[in-house]
Amino acid sequence: MEAPTATEYSCPVKAEAAKGPRGRFRWLPMAGLLVVTAAVYSPLHRAGFLKYDDPAYVTENPQVLAGLTLEGARWALTTGFNANWHPLTWLSHMLDVQLFGQRSGAHHLVNVAFHMANTALLYWLLVRLTGAAWRAALAAALFALHPLRVESVAWVSERKDVLSTALGLGCLLAYERYARAGSRAAWAAALLLLALGLAAKPMLVTLPFLFLLVDLWPLGRAARGAWGRLVLEKLPFFLLAAASSWATYVAQEAGGAVSTADTLPWGVRIENAVVSYADYLRKAVWPADLAIFYPHPYGTIPPWKVSAAALFLAAASALVLSQLRRRPWLAVGWAWYLGTLVPVIGLVQVGIQSMADRYTYLSLIGPAVALAWSLPEPRRPGARAAMVLASLSALAALATLTARQARTWVDARDLFGHALAVTLDNHVAHHNLANALFEARDLDGAIHHFQEAIRIKPNHANALNGLGNCLIERAMPLDPSDPQEGPRRVHLHGEAERCFREALRHKDDHPEAHCNLASVLALTARLDEAETHYRRALDLRPRYADAHNNLGVLLVATRRREEGLAHYREALAIDPAHPRARVNLEKALEGGGP
Repeated sequence: MEAPTATEYSCPVKAEAAKGPRGRFRWLPMAGLLVVTAAVYSPLHRAGFLKYDDPAYVTENPQVLAGLTLEGARWALTTGFNANWHPLTWLSHMLDVQLFGQRSGAHHLVNVAFHMANTALLYWLLVRLTGAAWRAALAAALFALHPLRVESVAWVSERKDVLSTALGLGCLLAYERYARAGSRAAWAAALLLLALGLAAKPMLVTLPFLFLLVDLWPLGRAARGAWGRLVLEKLPFFLLAAASSWATYVAQEAGGAVSTADTLPWGVRIENAVVSYADYLRKAVWPADLAIFYPHPYGTIPPWKVSAAALFLAAASALVLSQLRRRPWLAVGWAWYLGTLVPVIGLVQVGIQSMADRYTYLSLIGPAVALAWSLPEPRRPGARAAMVLASLSALAALATLTARQARTWVDARDLFGHALAVTLDNHVAHHNLANALFEARDLDGAIHHFQEAIRIKPNHANALNGLGNCLIERAMPLDPSDPQEGPRRVHLHGEAERCFREALRHKDDHPEAHCNLASVLALTARLDEAETHYRRALDLRPRYADAHNNLGVLLVATRRREEGLAHYREALAIDPAHPRARVNLEKALEGGGP
């Protein structure tokens, strides 16, 4: 569709004169804010990758680990892997690997850089829209330094959040240029930036509605009675958003991430959505008890809490509508908040969380703007100084809380331990804390938390598989001369086998459980059944280095040397640093075992 001209639709308006520092000095407060933001998030250079989602996005994704390649780009554009279609996000992770390898600190700092860029883009957007530099700086500071931002910035897997928001804010800047001057180039740039933003994360499907909100205030285009034309000029944007929504739903349904009405009735979804809308605002005002995962209540929310949240939302909506003429920024900020959360509020339930801090990354810009523009502008120097002092004190408190929250992301044990401290029956936190403890060789702690995850969710295949791994490690001989050592190992191998079989009963397409069960079977001389499970693991995941290596050991042991050598070589082709495969290959070539 050809871009509309200024005389047709855009109703250009003149920019308000900036209030605050002029010219280059207007960026001095922003420069200070960016320095503080960098300092707050500086501990992340020591943060590692998480076992939660980061393997799918980076550490165990062969396409990403290959860096930027033509094959990888083709895969990114066509895959629905991990129940999402976001090719630009995949390409971003590939570029990180190309530049930094698997140095986790560098991946984290790229997220921090995007967050800082988003802060500057938001400031410039608000200055361009309103001319009110100090209010824009306050809104940008609330965005940059709030603890609810930490999850999007500190989690490598949430690159899609910071990347899509950068493109979304750029899109809004291009739209502002079009609305001011009717530039066809700006209109086309806005459309392109929206397409790129949707290719990073489909959260931006609500962006065309934000265009209409800024038309209302501060651009004032809607006051000219041009709603029909304003909607019509955005038709290509709405069509693009609709196409992205359809592609996302198809990818998520194919990936099994969308809950059906049978597993999660509509009434339960609506209750959780209403309470979540209120809870996000509560956390915005009082950012306590933040967690990487909030378990879904599945219909256990007390009726009084649902009623109180619904009453609050209704009262707030009525209040901002009553102030529409005098304080339009209230209605715009409120509608921004309500509208941008619609894709992730749980009406279409994707995943098993009730809410997530990362969902507020774009959404809470609306309330920040409403607050910044609602503050009075004192005329007396003393009153202005008091307001500046109060604002800086509040921002310092937020920065302190954000720095503390960021530090919990440095170590997975702190992160998931904190989640357990502030939530109830959190099987995801128990499972991931168990994984972290297992990596730290704290078997007792890992076994405890795997068992807790299974207690809360008995069909938790990953936790059952993890518990089995712990038991295998525990079965390693401690004192070969002890007559009880043999029976102890037999018992632990039996318990581990039970765990792996139970995991496969709940999830038969679990390659790790098949591989681990095969290893237990091989240890107990049931080689035919072990081979079956190794091959099943490779059917499910052809590029599974451990399964290739272990199957190679079994084949060499059963006098199928050439076939075993082929699997050793395949393991090394997948993971050239695989230590056991290289040693096993060298021994087999020398004529020894395994």
